[in-house]
Amino acid sequence: FWANNTNINGFVTYHTYSAVMLRPYSTHPDEYFPVEDLEMYKYIADKGKAMTGYECVSVYHGFRDHPKEVINGAMDDYGYDHFGWYGFTVELWDAPTQAAVKKDDYIQWFRWHPFEDELKLQRWNDENLAGKGFINWQSFDHPQLGKVEIGGWDFKNVWQNAPEKYLPDLCEKQCQFTIAHALMSPLLAISRLDLKSEGNGIYHLVLQLENQGFLPTYTSKKALERKIVRPIQVKLNLGDEVSLIVGKLEQEIGHLEGRSNKVYSSLAHGLDYRCTVEWVIKGVSGQEIEIIAIAERAGTVRQKVIL
Repeated sequence: FWANNTNINGFVTYHTYSAVMLRPYSTHPDEYFPVEDLEMYKYIADKGKAMTGYECVSVYHGFRDHPKEVINGAMDDYGYDHFGWYGFTVELWDAPTQAAVKKDDYIQWFRWHPFEDELKLQRWNDENLAGKGFINWQSFDHPQLGKVEIGGWDFKNVWQNAPEKYLPDLCEKQCQFTIAHALMSPLLAISRLDLKSEGNGIYHLVLQLENQGFLPTYTSKKALERKIVRPIQVKLNLGDEVSLIVGKLEQEIGHLEGRSNKVYSSLAHGLDYRCTVEWVIKGVSGQEIEIIAIAERAGTVRQKVIL
């Protein structure tokens, strides 16, 4: 799918549980990032927190099982490091968070936490789940082990997954963030196309392209570093009775910035989201010309003009 769909700029992978958004890296500290990419990750994450209530943490800095070990094989790392996509792992739902338990550390809390947190969880269960989230301990005759006691939390339906009553709100907020994340993608557009007759069948053609999206057409500095995104291509298709005098029928024009580098004023560079391509052509009145511009991650635009 990735090989056949090159217009990917980001992704979200859903896990449970902890009520937190995770971002790269799992194996490196934040200093490993291109500065601009780290700033953009934090910017997108801030949008996510405002919409979902979930804070965003680096796996390396805030979600490790062991302080001297790292987690390998995460989709976040792979998608960003190989393709330059801005991606997140969203750990959906969290019973302690819903019960107003404050965690100083997302991982260590599960190894040790004060008894008062257990009381908060039980109170939440009684008041919000009518006590159904916790099964009272009871004797049971096990065929191999003999008499044992079973009971405790309904792990699958209370801890690992959100109880049914919480699902609509959770899904709505996460869906809205995912849509907002997708809408940050670059978007190639033709902002101007002028055809001027210079007389004697000579025409001056001017094309102005813009990236009207948020992210640059190359997505991220990491994608540039990996040389994974092809520059924007512009093609000019001429009719049988039209010839090219100045310009190229096919050319690469590099990449266009979006609005993302305007978020931080020190990185803004005027009209870097726009470029102009010009041709001089000769042809017979009434002939049709087609202009096509292709950006792998920002779309394809085309327009026809008549001489």
